[in-house]
Amino acid sequence: MPSGVPRIPRPEEWILKKICTRCGEEKPWAKFSPGSYWDDGSVRRVQSYCQDCHAEINRNRPKKPIAPERLAYLVDYKRQQRAALRAERTSDGKRLPSAPIRELLNRAVKDTEDWVLLGEQCRMSERIFRRVMVQENVTLRLADAICTRLGVRVYDLYPELEEAA
Repeated sequence: MPSGVPRIPRPEEWILKKICTRCGEEKPWAKFSPGSYWDDGSVRRVQSYCQDCHAEINRNRPKKPIAPERLAYLVDYKRQQRAALRAERTSDGKRLPSAPIRELLNRAVKDTEDWVLLGEQCRMSERIFRRVMVQENVTLRLADAICTRLGVRVYDLYPELEEAA
């Protein structure tokens, strides 16, 4: 199974030769993808086409079209995600220290025992909670949304807001 890390061929794979059944050239085993392995991890068998021929086949393979309804769903989903990120980045609301919200979230996660469940309860992504845990400040809008959904008044966490109002 590919792991995203290129496999480094063993020295003996450069000595053993094989003829590619597609291009007809004789190449070392290191130029072929492994087909199976021995128990010690060494290559037992290589594939019949060399890596260059496999790459050429994949380049020329026609793309599988995406169904229009699936494409519409993906486009809409991506648009919503971009809009949410844009709104989060450009929200020009009052900034508050995030320590009281962090404490509230830590208490709430002890009750639910899971960030995902807490996110579902608050109708927010757990990604938002992870960001709150590392950022110094949160917007008043986000603090209000979290407090409202957890049944706490913002003024209880930030008494200075009640005095200013």
